[in-house]
Amino acid sequence: MKAAKFLLVLSVISLSVGCGNNSNENSYEDGDYTENSGGFFGSSKGNLKTFAFKDAKTGMVVYQKKFPANWNVKVQPSYTLDQDFPSFLYNIQGENGLMAFNSGIRQFIAYQDQQTAQMMQNYGMKNINNVVPIQSIIQSEVTPNMQKEGFQLVTTYRENSILDYINKKKAEKGFQQAQADVVAAEWTNNAGKKAVTYVFQLVLPNHGAQAYENFAIWNYAVDYMVTSEGDFETDKSQFLASAMSEEENPQWEQYRASVSQRRQQQQIAQHQQRMRNNQIAFEQHQNNMRQRSAAMDASHQQFMDNLRGTSTSYGGGYSSDASHNSFINMIREEETVNYNGNSYQVDAGADQYWMNSNNEYIMSNDAFYNPNADNSVNNYDWQEVSPE
Repeated sequence: MKAAKFLLVLSVISLSVGCGNNSNENSYEDGDYTENSGGFFGSSKGNLKTFAFKDAKTGMVVYQKKFPANWNVKVQPSYTLDQDFPSFLYNIQGENGLMAFNSGIRQFIAYQDQQTAQMMQNYGMKNINNVVPIQSIIQSEVTPNMQKEGFQLVTTYRENSILDYINKKKAEKGFQQAQADVVAAEWTNNAGKKAVTYVFQLVLPNHGAQAYENFAIWNYAVDYMVTSEGDFETDKSQFLASAMSEEENPQWEQYRASVSQRRQQQQIAQHQQRMRNNQIAFEQHQNNMRQRSAAMDASHQQFMDNLRGTSTSYGGGYSSDASHNSFINMIREEETVNYNGNSYQVDAGADQYWMNSNNEYIMSNDAFYNPNADNSVNNYDWQEVSPE
């Protein structure tokens, strides 16, 4: 199967491309260099920083980007969408109050047939939702977040520079059927600050003869940048240029392709075994439902094997002050906990949190639960932690 992935930056998912003009084996290390002409960064001149985005599990560089050297970039790999292939949560701090970060990817599946949607909900699928227009996302999600910080909307517009960049990647990788859109919104407050948010949406339709084969997998993410009003245009230009400066590591592409191929082989074997078990264990009606579910799983998995390495996202736990950190946690629906003197991000919504030395955590609403007494997980020493 053709190996490809969607990369999300500034809430923009672009398709992967090989880094053909930099094959030196040491070319994926962090380093400083000077941009003599300003070039890609428009009016920006001086030192730029090449920052490597690394997979925490293998230590491999996934890709690298260029940032102004005076930007403090924090990155945290996230395995919410895939346990093997990370997306990236970033947080940037700069001069004159510059702050930039992004939300995690919200991903859904939309069925054309409502009976199929209801059936899949009955099977336990929780992420079923019709495609929501970007303007509705801005109105229902982004606007309340910005208003809580004292910002008012000034204007919205389609961000064609990023959209053209993504469409070029799609054409190179044969993913023209994926529908992408990017809408920017600019904001201002009474404290001399100006902000821009980027909402990216990707919709990948799937069509088939059966009702359950007609669906669309879609997702969206939001990127935020806040700076002083006087630096807004320059910082925004640099922010966009950084998004489009990505250089992928071909060794990572090879690794990702091999893992995807192994998954497909395992899926085929598991699917065949399910079919044999169904023929023996279930009545014909149940067997037909299982076949439909397995076929749909295969269609979904084929897409998910393409949707890897998404580069979205926030840096972990870095902010200029407590109000910034609270703002970011509110948008991400996360909590910050302290374990052995270090801060970690966890999903919000639990009464108790437990962490181990591998930075894994358990959420619980049972005041009497202790994972150290749980035979299924007590091979680690678990320490209870509390949100900051």
